[in-house]
Amino acid sequence: MTPFNELRSEQLDIWDLRHPTRRQLLKGLLGAGALAAILVSAPIIANAAPTISGVSGSVDHGNTLTITGTGFGTKATAAPFMWDDMMGTPNSQAALTARGWDTVWPDAAPTSSSNMQYRAAGSPPAAHNHVTQYMRGIHQSSGNFHTGQDVLASKQFTFSSGMAIYVSWYNYTGDGWTNVGSMSPADGNYKEFAYSNGATVYDGTFWYESLYNGGLPPPPFATGLEAGTTTNSFILANAADFYNTSNVYWGADSSVINPIGVWRKYEMKLLTGTNGYIRLLQNNVGPIINYSGFFDRAPGTLRSIGVGGFARACNSLNNSRYFNDVYIDMNPGTTNVPRVLLGNANTYAASTIVEPQIPSAWSDASITVKVNLGKHPNTGTAWLYVIRSDGSVNANGAPITLGSGGADTSPPVAPSNLRVQ
Repeated sequence: MTPFNELRSEQLDIWDLRHPTRRQLLKGLLGAGALAAILVSAPIIANAAPTISGVSGSVDHGNTLTITGTGFGTKATAAPFMWDDMMGTPNSQAALTARGWDTVWPDAAPTSSSNMQYRAAGSPPAAHNHVTQYMRGIHQSSGNFHTGQDVLASKQFTFSSGMAIYVSWYNYTGDGWTNVGSMSPADGNYKEFAYSNGATVYDGTFWYESLYNGGLPPPPFATGLEAGTTTNSFILANAADFYNTSNVYWGADSSVINPIGVWRKYEMKLLTGTNGYIRLLQNNVGPIINYSGFFDRAPGTLRSIGVGGFARACNSLNNSRYFNDVYIDMNPGTTNVPRVLLGNANTYAASTIVEPQIPSAWSDASITVKVNLGKHPNTGTAWLYVIRSDGSVNANGAPITLGSGGADTSPPVAPSNLRVQ
């Protein structure tokens, strides 16, 4: 297939009649009356999925792209609520606060290097080769949340009902992870995400997503986090104020990946309100968790949201967690968070790499983003996707050429003062 940034916009989907060039072409072919009849009889076009008609700028990591098209909708605030590529000052917890994190644990580990900090990548390498650092913390001590019970970073926000929330991040769990010598019972209780109506994710009323092997029926849980096993259980708990599941929602899915020694991409999608949802995907597979119903009727408007969490397996320098590319965003009054993603397949559903691009301007016809290649290579082809606030997405991606060879692909501007001799 010809890469999208080698096509003129007029070559794409002639029947999307929102584009003035296409309307003019059909007017010439069919006549003004016939075109008017088509427009009147095809109101569905107004609600069509987003259409990408041009991309300008080279598709290199960190560069700026302008995406043009139709049906992108609106976004309350163009920039994401939080974007952390982990490239802040290393070996300093103050650097995490400067990036916007409100809580980072551990922050008083017996060994200072076990505290949650940006660290130079080495062993293991970072999630991809476009960054040279990650955020790392170690469950060194079971004393309390400051010393190593919890390895997490969280952010406060103001809640409203009917708010869409989107969080994506990479997580890696240390190769030497062990449950030996942990807190009692020595099990695979390993929390990965948390949300509360308090100042931290474990204050006030909270809920969490966790790998667990506690054996609560029905059904009995499979093994939680444990080296050498296939992790295929999850649990959401402490949630009577957040969702209608009699306080516990559990299940098992063979898609859940054991995170020991493996970088996994998480996407947590939430919608607050009566018709809310909780959806968790890994590497764009899922939803592994797929809850629908009311979500978040807890009192107050203060909320905290965070990645990582508690683990029973403390007291070991081998029990480390690593994070890359945390993206948090929210959009009030809509069912989804508008976003731009770069996939590795020509349909969104087939993509196993979906990297959020970092928007700085957003309108119905134009989006400006900073390129985040993530796990994509520096050259080759990738596919752009725009997800609108109602969840609509261009299911067939717009192919673009990665690398400095990517040219300005916007449609040419019509000439002025042109005379035919």
